[in-house]
Amino acid sequence: MIFYDDDFQFCTRKEKDEVFTTGHFMWNVTSLNQFIDAHPEQFPVIEINVEEFYTETFIDEPEKFKEEYVEAANLDRPILLCEISPDMLEIGLHDKRTRYYRQGYGVFDGTHRIIKAHRHGIKTIKAYVVHMEQHLPFIVDEKSYINYVSYWNEKIQIYKRDMASSFKNRSEWEVDSTRMLDYDPDMARS
Repeated sequence: MIFYDDDFQFCTRKEKDEVFTTGHFMWNVTSLNQFIDAHPEQFPVIEINVEEFYTETFIDEPEKFKEEYVEAANLDRPILLCEISPDMLEIGLHDKRTRYYRQGYGVFDGTHRIIKAHRHGIKTIKAYVVHMEQHLPFIVDEKSYINYVSYWNEKIQIYKRDMASSFKNRSEWEVDSTRMLDYDPDMARS
């Protein structure tokens, strides 16, 4: 669970910074990318299957993405694959490490790269795996932070309930609902 921190420092957003918004949450992608560039050893790089992400995620209307951005996309830069809800493999609800999008991960940065790779027949592209504790410091405002803490904690409760109903004997399962926020509050604050 994430415990609300009254002293949480939001990531400053400059005028030209790129942000990722989903639902009621907003992250500063520019600052997150800068942090990753400065600390690449903290972020595993994996290969993702382009077709799986293209067909089974939110890229159901590629025409809504600006063509000039798709063509300008740098396929050498890994996309950001971020843990948007608790990792279902890590807490025991999923069994395939290659299906990140079904485990609770979403693309914060790289949709245009996925579309471009798909169009050019490229089978895999690289992705940085970014865990919740790593991307949380890049939330840009209090509303996003409060909503995200609530969302995360609700997901933990739903997963616990679903697992409990899946097993007859409660001793057969365990969910890591104690996963605490573990981040450096001085990370990339500018």
